[in-house]
Amino acid sequence: MKATGAAVLVLCLMLVVGVGGCGGDDGAGLMGRWADEDAGESMEFRPDGSVTISSGDNTVELTYRIEGGAIRLWQGESGDAKTLVYSLDGDTLTLTVDGRSAEYDRTD
Repeated sequence: MKATGAAVLVLCLMLVVGVGGCGGDDGAGLMGRWADEDAGESMEFRPDGSVTISSGDNTVELTYRIEGGAIRLWQGESGDAKTLVYSLDGDTLTLTVDGRSAEYDRTD
């Protein structure tokens, strides 16, 4: 599962940055910091609709919105968006994109 975490993050970064539903709630449970320490990845969701995603030395600031139990990510006003299905189980966040899933643990 850890290897796919890197694949999900890299895919998101490539699709969102390179170009420019399962949650069941309003996204309030997403607020805060999440990490896959084994893969060296982290993300922080803020109530203002911004998210910071880091992998190794790479960091990107994106905008997100919860839509129908999924997270919609994009960069800038005209950036193409990518949709990630998410689920929360206690302090574990699972993100799925294009059939690949990654798990992140709450760190705050």
